[in-house]
Amino acid sequence: MDGAKALALPTKLGQSLEITDASGMDIFWKSYDPQGDVWFEAKFDLFNIDVTKTTDESKANYIKVLLENCIRLNSDFLSKWKKYRIKANLGFNPDWGLGSSSTMIACLAQWAEVDPFDLLESSFGGSGYDIACASSSRPIYYRKHDGHPVVECCDFAPSFKDQLYFVYSGQKQDTIEGIAHYREQIQATSQDIDTFSEMAEKMATASKLSSFESVLDEHDDMLSQLLRLPRMQSDERYQDYWGRLKPLGAWGGDFFLATSAESDTDTRKYFADKGHEHIFSYDELILSSVESNAEELA
Repeated sequence: MDGAKALALPTKLGQSLEITDASGMDIFWKSYDPQGDVWFEAKFDLFNIDVTKTTDESKANYIKVLLENCIRLNSDFLSKWKKYRIKANLGFNPDWGLGSSSTMIACLAQWAEVDPFDLLESSFGGSGYDIACASSSRPIYYRKHDGHPVVECCDFAPSFKDQLYFVYSGQKQDTIEGIAHYREQIQATSQDIDTFSEMAEKMATASKLSSFESVLDEHDDMLSQLLRLPRMQSDERYQDYWGRLKPLGAWGGDFFLATSAESDTDTRKYFADKGHEHIFSYDELILSSVESNAEELA
């Protein structure tokens, strides 16, 4: 949010839009989950982008704001008075917080031929790191400099990736609320920003798990003090866990990172016994530079 460099990892699970047009003055929107079932739908009046019918008013208004800002950024967008049918295909459970909003912004920006970072800034705001991930096929460094996004390629391919897990906490965090809490609490200095940036690079270049965990501890301690929120590691539910736990995204919700030097079976059983049903290994979830390089060569 304030310019610290972050290590950001795009996921294999994303979102796509299929758009067809015909005559008329309406936008028909349907969102499908990974099983092919409709989990959201809405109808918009193309003349003034009013929501005329929907299964979820809040989600429909979110899309309405994005469409309106697409038009502000590109006056030619939606100016042909065509009827549009939009099929949004989500590759993950919408409750997981893996980027249903950021991938939506990236897709709409591509359709409207506008900058996705401008669309984010003109609508709901945020750091933009998830927008950068939505458009990336490999790990990146992300930061904001003078209010502008800066994206750098990062060769993050840890030798200990088989000891990294991503676990769904069971509770979806509201990013907008998380940003508001951050703005209320944070008192980061320029030195803090520099320290966080250095830690991101240390994470990306750690040669062994113990070094990586050491940086996680340092990072978590600083954030806990700045946000005035307890570390997940101190939660009594996980007092017997042998590795490190770190919340990802807005503090305390969605997914968390777990390191483990124990077997895959024991690690998955530990979290399953705690009620966490969705546990991903690094290779199951993260889009790696090796895979993107193979695609480029193909």
